[in-house]
Amino acid sequence: MLALMVMPESAVANLQILSAIGLEGEYGFREAVDYTASRPPRDKTSVIIQSYMVHHQGKGLLSLAYVLLNKPMQHRFVSELRFQATLLLLQERIPRVTLFYAHTEDMVESHSSGSAAQVRIINTRYTRIPEIQLLSNGRYQVMIANSGAGYSRWKDLAVTRWREDPTKDDRVIFCYIKDGNSGNFWSTTYEPTLRTAKKYEVIFSQAHVEFRRADHGIDTKTEIMVSPEERVQKYCREVNS
Repeated sequence: MLALMVMPESAVANLQILSAIGLEGEYGFREAVDYTASRPPRDKTSVIIQSYMVHHQGKGLLSLAYVLLNKPMQHRFVSELRFQATLLLLQERIPRVTLFYAHTEDMVESHSSGSAAQVRIINTRYTRIPEIQLLSNGRYQVMIANSGAGYSRWKDLAVTRWREDPTKDDRVIFCYIKDGNSGNFWSTTYEPTLRTAKKYEVIFSQAHVEFRRADHGIDTKTEIMVSPEERVQKYCREVNS
């Protein structure tokens, strides 16, 4: 039932199968089906566990509300300011990495053993070839280069235009900043205004991409990530002067 929030059609088909084999009872779906070969009677291949757990039933009801009533409990949590302050932490894992300085001065990489995430810190736009990071939830994909350019796709459908031409790396969605007093303007990434920042830093990790730059006494930070459940990418921007 929890899979209703991720793959509703497949989950409904699975629930129909479970109901057909007798797992559904007076108080909802029973706890489990035991297929261990040594446990069922000789004339059966499985045994239904004749019990209900209230907290599992509650999770199932919340999943149904998520699909049928447009996420009421999720909206209730998000409306809480203290929850909003830590919402981004739910989108990424804590990386277990060890930093070391690479051979080039403009790039710092980190490596880890096993399945832990890699973190790359790039301090320039001017790399020999574009450095890129791919973000995906399995259906929605985003590619972002260290210049800020890239593209996004939903399965096989292109959401934003993209051209494989590093000399004109100005595709995707951008954010601009303008100083109302001086008239100076730039983008939060190198593209598309091509303005050189006093400080420019790009952080690639498994869960998100972060751009940091300093221009005319103003520091900006842009974080980009793909929602694990929704078909969208999320932006978080900070501007400090």
